[in-house]
Amino acid sequence: TLFRSVSTGFFRMTLDEHLLLVPFALLFLSKILNPSTLANEEKQNNKSYWLLATGYWLLLITLSINITRIYMLALLVGYLFLFTKQNWKNWLKYGFVIGSIFLLSFCSLNLIATRGQSLGLELLGIRLGSIAAPQIEDSSMSRMLLLKPIWEKIKMHPFIGEGLGATVSAYSPVFQSQITTPHFDWGYLEILVEMGIIGILICLLLIIFLLLSISRDTIYYQFYKNKEDIKNNLTVLSSSLIALLIINITSPALFHSLGIIFLAFLLANIKKQYFFSVSCGGIIINPENKIALACNGTDYWTFAKGTKELGETTEETALREAYEETGIEDLKIVDHFATYYRRTGNYFDKILIKKLYLYIFITNKIGPLKP
Repeated sequence: TLFRSVSTGFFRMTLDEHLLLVPFALLFLSKILNPSTLANEEKQNNKSYWLLATGYWLLLITLSINITRIYMLALLVGYLFLFTKQNWKNWLKYGFVIGSIFLLSFCSLNLIATRGQSLGLELLGIRLGSIAAPQIEDSSMSRMLLLKPIWEKIKMHPFIGEGLGATVSAYSPVFQSQITTPHFDWGYLEILVEMGIIGILICLLLIIFLLLSISRDTIYYQFYKNKEDIKNNLTVLSSSLIALLIINITSPALFHSLGIIFLAFLLANIKKQYFFSVSCGGIIINPENKIALACNGTDYWTFAKGTKELGETTEETALREAYEETGIEDLKIVDHFATYYRRTGNYFDKILIKKLYLYIFITNKIGPLKP
């Protein structure tokens, strides 16, 4: 689709494929910011770096032709998620380069379109200013005029929706007439119209699952041999997902075929190469300031602890396991000592990871123990 700016003669180019423009741009950026890539940046034979950089600049030039506001916002927020203390200098450097190339491309195209009469900054100002004042631009006003009829549609079938292919009718300032369109210009509201509350809840559960899975793997990446690569992959997965969620505010990104493919890509890249368990116990101290230890094997002594059972709280498990392994009955938890993760071994191709909750116990028991 082409949209023409009447004031400058500049044509905006928007295609369905642009829905993945920002997620792929963030993917390229994360690879460029990767320390292993930057370490070889100055080598003449570093083809991967220059290939990534060229691909990213082409995507950025495409974004300067598209100049969709929600894409620019998604790219900004996604880039913030790529920030790390380790690479903050490169993050700032590439942030400056991104802005410079975008403006250079945008202004150059406007100069060509207007035969040297305008840099297009007034068009960019209108696009950005219409976020706060939609009445200054027809496309923004059209989107706002759709809200009332969309809300009426939602109230008609709130739970199951109208089904795919629903349309909405409203006055369009662009065409200066009443139009009926399947394009709602509000992604989450379109889900409500077509699939109702049930559909939006399913989407919400999928998003929560993805975010929790990425958050979980962010904790466990330290247990993998290639932990730095996995950490970088998790960073780009989270930034790309956040960008897609932002784009879906005004575009049907989540339920477009390309968006579904991208979500499938995220699901396929979530790691689950581990077996997880929870263990609870602690440090038992008696009036003589002696600490009770349990023998785990022939020569391995440790604090009394064991596996958490279904339905137990961590404190209940700690008390039960401490009693079973020491025989002390008058145990009392006085404080939480530590919670941490530990790699305990391997099971076939899976890493065994244990989360430990340790507490401080006091007891009046003096003398030999009978577990």
